[in-house]
Amino acid sequence: MSQDPTATKPVLNYKLRSTQDGQWLWLLSVSKNGVRFTVTNLDEVAAHADQYQFHPKFIPVEDSAWIGSHHMAEIFQRILKQCCGIQTDIVERT
Repeated sequence: MSQDPTATKPVLNYKLRSTQDGQWLWLLSVSKNGVRFTVTNLDEVAAHADQYQFHPKFIPVEDSAWIGSHHMAEIFQRILKQCCGIQTDIVERT
């Protein structure tokens, strides 16, 4: 199947920075009942965040930080605040 050439792709241009210490999100691992797994439906996990455990890793180096769409950054930001008590800013890559 060919892809629609007019379809827009999400802009992967956003990062998350901790407001507490300025470190950058590098990884957000997810587990359920102590077993880590690959998330295939982020919206579903976010909708039922209380059923999962989240394991964020932050690093001091922006160049190696996670980067994603604004939508993903908003979801990660909400999860980090609600489930981990971590405040973050969404930062657009310049």
